[in-house]
Amino acid sequence: MIFLKHLFYEVENSSTQQTERILEDINLEFSKGQVYAIVGANGAGKSTLLDIISGTKNPTAGYLTNNAQDVHQNRRSFLRYLEKVSYCIQNAESAFFHKTVKEELLFSSQNQELLDQLVRDYDLQEALELSPFQLSGGQKKRLLFVLNLLNEPSILLTDELTAGLDQEGKSAMMGEIISHKDKRITIMVTHNLEDALYYADNLIVLSDSRVTFAGKTNEVIEDSSLLTSAGFQMPETFLLCQQLIQSGIFNKGDYYLNSKEIAKQLLLQFKGEKSDE
Repeated sequence: MIFLKHLFYEVENSSTQQTERILEDINLEFSKGQVYAIVGANGAGKSTLLDIISGTKNPTAGYLTNNAQDVHQNRRSFLRYLEKVSYCIQNAESAFFHKTVKEELLFSSQNQELLDQLVRDYDLQEALELSPFQLSGGQKKRLLFVLNLLNEPSILLTDELTAGLDQEGKSAMMGEIISHKDKRITIMVTHNLEDALYYADNLIVLSDSRVTFAGKTNEVIEDSSLLTSAGFQMPETFLLCQQLIQSGIFNKGDYYLNSKEIAKQLLLQFKGEKSDE
């Protein structure tokens, strides 16, 4: 497990010479086998929080513990923690250091079987001899994701992983995360509330440097005021599901479906009514 205890993060504004508090008194816990989504407005501190969990930034105050061990207690505990973490940063290009895609992959893992499998799964065969910087935006995202999976992490962090991807690319990556979530702790930052509600088991809402909600996604789905009171607008697909449930067309358990599943469910309902006539 990962615990954040009374965690603060502050920076000095070079223009005003004033200290700005980015995160304030953050207390959270993360368990293996769960997917967590961190959401909030721009500037709420989402990426900073993920940076601290990844070890790339140190908190100004407070503690980050993993399996009851203070990560920052000493160099040894810090390095041991870093070995467990893979971090899909927002800017994929910043993670590339080699001349070709193949060199990037080989540097990250000597597990040839896993490497070959992931290259096939994420359609990188034709790109192996290219420079990573020649790839399209979607290919760069896929390469970054594969590089992180090659580490076989027990803690997987993603910052806007699916931003800019088409539905097929998004489904492939999130399918990988969901199907292997029992192996690791997964924490994702996303601006896409629809993705957060659909894929995450747990939701963390940041607002004005603080956590305003941390709990099961179903709690938010059943009581959307937990998000709307924080200034969020609920996705249209979510509102449509609520209306269909209230109308008795969908079951009460169908709190959240994506647009494709809504269409499929409605088609099944329509076919069922036709067969009864």
